[in-house]
Amino acid sequence: MKIRSPKDTKDPAVTRPLKIEHREIGCTQFEVVNNSEYCGKIFIQRQGTTTPAHSHNNKHETFLIWSGRVRMVIDGQPIDMKPGDVLSVERGTVHEFTALESDAVLFEFSTPSLPKDSYFSRDDDWERVNRRSGVTRDYEWPF
Repeated sequence: MKIRSPKDTKDPAVTRPLKIEHREIGCTQFEVVNNSEYCGKIFIQRQGTTTPAHSHNNKHETFLIWSGRVRMVIDGQPIDMKPGDVLSVERGTVHEFTALESDAVLFEFSTPSLPKDSYFSRDDDWERVNRRSGVTRDYEWPF
């Protein structure tokens, strides 16, 4: 079966999540869906690395820890999470996450992810996160 992008045809299509490498922060992001109604992403956070502190004005997120142990810091309060734990992050809440003892896999379920709706606590973090090392739909599925 040929995997097509929805832009290739108006027919229903099998697609692959958009893979975005954020090597400087040790995170691989798979954007499964992001439309006007909702967004779904999968993150692989490498052991000992952190997605830096940031907030969103328009986005409400719920995270599910699929594997690994994760330290979420919510408005400065650390919360250690294990597989199966779920945490909702309201709009405007500063949050970051770190993979602790091994690589961690997190699922994100949220309202739509909008361009320029991530506000980082440190100015240089915006550039580190957004200096993407690779964006593709052509890759081997890692799971």
